[in-house]
Amino acid sequence: MPRGELLASLSDEMLARRAQQGDSEAFDVLVVRHGPALLRFVARTYPERAEYDDIVQETFIAAWKGLPSFAFRSQFRTWLYSLASRKTVDAMRRRRRDFDIDDVPEVADAGAGPVNERWTVISLRR
Repeated sequence: MPRGELLASLSDEMLARRAQQGDSEAFDVLVVRHGPALLRFVARTYPERAEYDDIVQETFIAAWKGLPSFAFRSQFRTWLYSLASRKTVDAMRRRRRDFDIDDVPEVADAGAGPVNERWTVISLRR
């Protein structure tokens, strides 16, 4: 049986253990196995279609980097989806922070309302 077929027949946990030991082919199988479902997961929770692939890629990068400390207290799939959830939230925060000032509607001048009048009086007294 070719190595690729053998790897594809293993459970997520077995593949993750192999990947922990540096087997990048085992990790590739996990990416192929979970990539499409992660993309759908991100699509349900994130509004910007153009960034779906980036979020999934960031998730897999975090998984690869985090594998050495993954202790198998949960299923690999559960851990992977929690990473995807965090990466999606991070993207939402970046998106909120990076808005374009031109996208903000102009607010009509409120004029000299009571607060502005009071501030003017206080400023003039000084």
